[in-house]
Amino acid sequence: MGEPDQLRDLPGGVMSRLPGHPLGRALAAALLAIVVAGAQAAPALAAGPIAVDGQFGDWEGQACLGDSATDDSSPATNIVRFCWGTNAGDPTLYFELVRVTPQINANPVVYRIYVDTNNNGRYTDATDRQVMVEYQPKNNGTSTVQVTVLDAGGSALGSASGDWGDSFEEGATRCEAGAGFAALGITAGTPIRFYVTASSTKGAAVEDRVPDNGDVQTAPVPILGLGWLLPPLAALAAGAALWSRARRAGWR
Repeated sequence: MGEPDQLRDLPGGVMSRLPGHPLGRALAAALLAIVVAGAQAAPALAAGPIAVDGQFGDWEGQACLGDSATDDSSPATNIVRFCWGTNAGDPTLYFELVRVTPQINANPVVYRIYVDTNNNGRYTDATDRQVMVEYQPKNNGTSTVQVTVLDAGGSALGSASGDWGDSFEEGATRCEAGAGFAALGITAGTPIRFYVTASSTKGAAVEDRVPDNGDVQTAPVPILGLGWLLPPLAALAAGAALWSRARRAGWR
């Protein structure tokens, strides 16, 4: 039986140059499937580098979690989208937080992003962090977003603020924030976990949580959003080494 057209026609006649042993062809097909699956699972390329500036077009294509718009009785604290990402050469973890349009646009909200920096499933270790984001839309075309990095016990390690959210007139739903790897106590490529909660004030009860259960696990790397390529490329490298070793061992 001839080679499938979509395989035979690859540049360089990849299939025709594989050893005739059935395992060789099976390996090639498996590697191709891995690459195709990786491409299908890849997130859309981001619109551009993330900038904490109160403009939100740069969040298109970033990793996000959606949440129900009806699982919290208070729109002001009902999270409907939580996004995160990094920029090339920039050791900062960025976040976008989106809520339901509040009944009163000037209603503030306090988000807490709990970060398990050693990826052990606990959030109370001395090395763990919280990123508190206090968002206050205003009715003069601006907003105030206060970002504070806290240790696991709630002591402040550093803070910054700016006009990084929607104003009253813009709907008062979105804000964004960033926290440096150094402040978080993490290094590039190290797995971490996190989740976010929302409350009406710093001392108020939690009204919403994303995800509803569990957490997000990721290994932030300041590259151009192409980390999804690493698994299929590693599989290709391993397959190539196996092929070469098998040929030396006498496949015909």
